[in-house]
Amino acid sequence: MTLICYPVGDRAPWIAPAAGDRVWGAIPADPLGSETPFAIVPAGYGWEVLCQTEFLAAWNGGDGVGDMLVRGPPGLAGVASRLGHGLLTFDLGCIFRTEPGVDLWLGGPANVTKDGIMPLSGAIEADWMPVAATMNWRFTRPGPVRFAKGEPICHLLPIARGTGLPAAVQARAIASDPALVRDYVRWRNGRGVTRPERHGAALPDAAVALRIAPDADTPDRVVETAGWLAAGRGAVRESDLRSAGILYEEGFLDRIGCEALIGCFERQGHLLAKASDGNTFFDNRFLWFTQIPVAERTCRMIMQTARTAIREKIRRFHGEAQPLYSDTIQLVRWGPDQAMRPHADQANPDGTRHATPHRDYAAIVYLNDNYTGGHLYFPTQGIAIRPRAGLLVAFSGGLSHMHGVTELTEGIRYTMPGWYTREPARQDRSELEAV
Repeated sequence: MTLICYPVGDRAPWIAPAAGDRVWGAIPADPLGSETPFAIVPAGYGWEVLCQTEFLAAWNGGDGVGDMLVRGPPGLAGVASRLGHGLLTFDLGCIFRTEPGVDLWLGGPANVTKDGIMPLSGAIEADWMPVAATMNWRFTRPGPVRFAKGEPICHLLPIARGTGLPAAVQARAIASDPALVRDYVRWRNGRGVTRPERHGAALPDAAVALRIAPDADTPDRVVETAGWLAAGRGAVRESDLRSAGILYEEGFLDRIGCEALIGCFERQGHLLAKASDGNTFFDNRFLWFTQIPVAERTCRMIMQTARTAIREKIRRFHGEAQPLYSDTIQLVRWGPDQAMRPHADQANPDGTRHATPHRDYAAIVYLNDNYTGGHLYFPTQGIAIRPRAGLLVAFSGGLSHMHGVTELTEGIRYTMPGWYTREPARQDRSELEAV
């Protein structure tokens, strides 16, 4: 982008590229271990107009033009009190011309402070205005200030007209953008964020990433973590799981994300309670999303984003034409000797009324795999799955997909189960919350 300067006085202005190494000064150490991203970037954009002569300006606090005194070497020109009210005006000595449709923003030098006086900002339509540019500074209190020779007095930044103010500001839950959550959580964990290459290249896998798998066909791979309950049937392939109505996705949540949720569960152990339905099997073993404090922002963000992504994956996998809603999402801990007999999440095999008949689909994200036992199995489909950290498994809540958990013989097993319904009245209202 070209910026043209037409001098209109005896002396052309001093203009230099904006300094790119001007940081905020004594920046305290970042507790997250990541570089403060705003400290360097602004100063490296645009150009700066430099002061050509050292001078002193003093203001007595009055509103008149004569209430400011400007003193410098003989021949000092281009700086004066013209407007009163403690305003010091620099005549930049030129007409700026930008490309068509481009305005010119004039403001103070980036990341520079000056005691007793502050720069004002404004934009001019420099693609047509035949007006010599000026830069104004306002005193913040009565007293003297000194400007040095070579000191930046104005920052010039061309901006495309119409881009300065959006048509509207929209407030959205960050959980609605899984890629943004992925990179934000990575930054919060102190691992930094790698800027993507230009021209639309994708970001590399981040540390806490919900992997939104492409819809394109993939090779029919052998599923190493799954097996047949009956011997002699060979390996289980991804097509076997799809045919069985089981959504299976490894790496849905990466290991650091899993560890973040486990850490949250352990920190909030004092919130564990007995199950409200009288089923003692889950007493002191689960956390509802709604129980998790707002201070656990990373945990809440991961869970919100996960259930949004899972809901859409289930819809695509099963070809659901109507919307699905999250009934709830939890964090659950399993200990040694615990197991679960085959059951369905919305119906009882004997036909009696089920406590949650609205749960059309169930999903489980496994958060660790350093334990023995605790496999998920489907008797009707004849398939057993050995959990792996970050694995997502989802299936129907009906009798077609009765499922159980084999006995956990060693270690602790952590999961993030959730349920989804076609009934909007059953939606967990916390799904609509911003995190």
